[in-house]
Amino acid sequence: MYSLDINFLNDRPEYKPAAAAKTTSKRSGGSAKDQLPLVGALLFALGANALVMGAWWWVTNENNGLAGEQAILEQEVAKLNTQASAIRAINAETDKIT
Repeated sequence: MYSLDINFLNDRPEYKPAAAAKTTSKRSGGSAKDQLPLVGALLFALGANALVMGAWWWVTNENNGLAGEQAILEQEVAKLNTQASAIRAINAETDKIT
């Protein structure tokens, strides 16, 4: 009905087929041309990381500078508010006199 075909020639030491000989040899790392896409992808990834880190550094420096400017402006606003309250007090006195 069914027959089982087994190739026992691969088990014999004097018979080595070409396919079996190729699988047992060590594979080389490939030439530089074969590794070019890998090197390109690595350079792209490093460039993208450098771009992101540079943008992060620039934004952090800008943020620190703006925080300093904000502190200076808040001091000026506080000073001007005290001057405005003094002017309101003077105006209230002049309104009482007239």
